[in-house]
Amino acid sequence: MKQILLLLFLLFGSLFVFSQNNEGVSNQLDSMFIPKNYIGGSAGYQLGSLIKSNYNFKSGISTSIYYQRIRGKNNFKIELKYGFQKVFIENLTYYSYLNSNYNFQYFNLNVNNAIKLIRREKISFDFLIGPTLHFNLRTHSDGYGYKPRTIYDVDSSGDIVSKSITDYWNEVSSNSEDLAKVVIGAELGFHFCFSINRKLDFIIENKYTFYLTNFTYYYLVPNYANGSLDLGLRFKL
Repeated sequence: MKQILLLLFLLFGSLFVFSQNNEGVSNQLDSMFIPKNYIGGSAGYQLGSLIKSNYNFKSGISTSIYYQRIRGKNNFKIELKYGFQKVFIENLTYYSYLNSNYNFQYFNLNVNNAIKLIRREKISFDFLIGPTLHFNLRTHSDGYGYKPRTIYDVDSSGDIVSKSITDYWNEVSSNSEDLAKVVIGAELGFHFCFSINRKLDFIIENKYTFYLTNFTYYYLVPNYANGSLDLGLRFKL
């Protein structure tokens, strides 16, 4: 009788261990081959320029919605962001001076790929990288400056003479044409995820946009970076 009970105990124990192992393998296979789809939203604070110069992004606010798809090591995210921000430009040369503030509204279309750094049961920490398209929608400018110009006249003897004068100007305008309508850039950043339950995650993102094309039409701007910090929620479909 004891041998039968021992045999039954070993049998049920083996079945239990097998079922646990099988469930673990099944979960691993599911995470590798079955895609997980998410939708999410966030709101954030634009940090401004990383490098202080005569062309500086100021603080701003933004909100975004996005779709994310995770399958094994592949982590793809497409995001649409809407925001308000300021840019300050100051340019002094030997002949001219420009001091202008721009307030603008924009849409960003961001495509990110996430590279896994830390992955635990409740938390994950990823590195984000991908292209971005920046669309300036509406701008308001307020500035002043001066710029020299040459005028020509005829003197009393009939000769043409020239002289240089300086034009001083003040400008307040809406829908300024100074900022480029479309700017191409690249995004780098970090993505932190904390799982609240099986369907809902809390997200923190810190990203930096490096503009690869000129942000203004009249002033050459090198590859400046604009930072942001976003908080949001992600829902599993």
